[in-house]
Amino acid sequence: MVFATVHVVGNENDLVPWSRLPGGDRPQERLAEFEARKAAWIDNAFSVARRTHAPGVLLMMQAEPTDTPGS
Repeated sequence: MVFATVHVVGNENDLVPWSRLPGGDRPQERLAEFEARKAAWIDNAFSVARRTHAPGVLLMMQAEPTDTPGS
């Protein structure tokens, strides 16, 4: 079994435009960060599982489940 954590950051896992940056959103950088982070955690976990013939993958994450002021 492969156990992995998923690092979820920012609003909606960084898929919502960055409204607080000087100059506004930078969609290319934001989406590139999301894809790189996803590849680093999720894709790697499944690669390890395939390579080691693991019977399964368990992904765990933590995030704020409610809409909080200032988010």
